Amino acid sequence: MTLLKKRHFGPQDHSNSTQAGSLDAAPVSAPGSAPAAPIRSLFFAKQGAATDRIAGTCADTVVLDLEDSVKPADRPVARRWINGLLRDGLGEGQRVFVRVNALDAAADLDADLQAVIGEGLEGLVLPMLNSAVDVHAFERRVAGA
Repeated sequence: MTLLKKRHFGPQDHSNSTQAGSLDAAPVSAPGSAPAAPIRSLFFAKQGAATDRIAGTCADTVVLDLEDSVKPADRPVARRWINGLLRDGLGEGQRVFVRVNALDAAADLDADLQAVIGEGLEGLVLPMLNSAVDVHAFERRVAGA
């Protein structure tokens, strides 16, 4: 599985803030497996996007969003939508990631992980991380899902 961490850069220095940012891919490969191909393009899909539109993007990776594009009241429906897409094999020829809710939204994050971890998912996009401590806390949460 690959974990994507969004890193924010502040205006004064390159510390964590809520300004502009970049995505860092950190592949987690099984021992002896071939290295993952680099991610050159991402297509972020909101809940309800047409499956043929998502699959036809030609992007290397599709990121299905459960975080800020989904209102809290709509998250259960969005989780079922994403679970169905993964179960039905969305992304043949594409890598499929899900952007889950942040560590500080523990109940939503746990529900996200329960709904999406499984066949068809290659990785998770981790929002609002501030340090390596957050990455390790997230890894423990994923392992417990």
